[in-house]
Order: sequence, then C-alpha cells, then structure tokens
Amino acid sequence: MLSQQVLFDPLIEMPLTTDHAALATALIAQVRTVLGRAIDALPQERLARSRRLEVNLQPVLAAMAYIDQHYDESISLALLAETCALSPVYFGRKFHQCTGMTPISYLQEVRVKAAMQRLEFTNDSTEEIARRTGFGSRAYFCRTFTRHSGQTPTAYRQALRT
Repeated sequence: MLSQQVLFDPLIEMPLTTDHAALATALIAQVRTVLGRAIDALPQERLARSRRLEVNLQPVLAAMAYIDQHYDESISLALLAETCALSPVYFGRKFHQCTGMTPISYLQEVRVKAAMQRLEFTNDSTEEIARRTGFGSRAYFCRTFTRHSGQTPTAYRQALRT
C-alpha cells in the first residue's frame, strides 16, 4: 500500500460526468502525469540497468514476442530463428546467451504461466488447459507444470481455492 501512496499520491480523481470521451481524456492525462512522476522517481542506475537489459535482449526480442503471442501453437526452433533472421544453431546459442535459458525453456515458462492463470480463473479441466496452452497432452502438461512450479496442476488449483 505504501508504494501506491508514493506513486499515486494524490489519488487519481475523476469528475462525475456522462461524457465518456471527456472522462477517458482526463483519465489518460492523469495517468501520464502519475507515470511520468513515477519514472522520474526511479533511481538512474535502475533505469540504466533496464536499458542495458533491453539492448542485450535485442537480438532475440522478436522471438520472445512471438512466443508470448503464440505460445498456444506449435512452435519450432527454425520458426523462432527465422523471426530473428538467424540460423537455428546460432539463434539457440544467442537466445541462451541473452536470456540465460533455452528457447524451449522460455516457451515452457510462458505456457506454465498461462496455465497458472487458467487454473486460477477458470474451471477448465487439466486436459482443456493443456490443449489451450500448447502442451498437446495432459501428461506432458502435468509433468512440465510440476517441474516448473513444484506442484501438480490440481494441487496448485486447490491451494488457490482454499
């Protein structure tokens, strides 16, 4: 709560009106002001570190974005390499150098995070979640989810709902 008070003090207040366009414009202006103050308050070293990270990730950002948007589809190393205009072997090496993980590990991590959201916010079966998050089979999904999260999908869902 303290961080909200620091970043969003004073709280954003909107006028009572039925003019939704004016309301949206006023909200956007206030959000820009608040975000501008929040960015200005960030330590310069943290901003510099973020910029260095972005520069280091630049060669593989296109592949990461592709994975983030298409995690539910079948994705090959050759396709990811093509999005970055690199050969598959060089791409695999470069991805690992830039991120500290293999492209397959990154894909699995994105899929597991999407599955966690589905387990939390839907009543879909594990079979359905496996299909919708690109795992293919329920068995592979359960094995990968357990390896990444430390618990089975069913145990994860039950822990959230108790």
